[in-house]
Amino acid sequence: MTAFSVVNVESSHLYYNCEQFFRECARVLRRGGYLCWIDLRYQAEAESTREQAKRAGFIEDRWSDVTENVLQGIKHTAARYDEILQKSPFFVQLFSASLRATYCAPGTHTYARFVRREKGYYSALWKKDS
Repeated sequence: MTAFSVVNVESSHLYYNCEQFFRECARVLRRGGYLCWIDLRYQAEAESTREQAKRAGFIEDRWSDVTENVLQGIKHTAARYDEILQKSPFFVQLFSASLRATYCAPGTHTYARFVRREKGYYSALWKKDS
């Protein structure tokens, strides 16, 4: 059985072997099928990610840097998460710094990496070579 599309959202940066991930996507997709992908990468890794997809047999249809959009979204969601965190039990608040870094709240080192463009958010649409 083959699939027409594979959708991957904010997870491939955690994979042990991203090249294997792209090969597996190519294996399960039918000819002409699409891999829709969005994830974060350090700037130095962005081009190698594109090369990995190409080596797996994908043709890049679209590549976009969506970092600015993501930063705007983070500002809104982080404000809501901060409110929830402030109302949380004391023992949860003990981990505030770590939790805020996890959701990239403004003022954290994780948020600053995106602002300084050390990291970026990218979206891609790749087509399996037919």
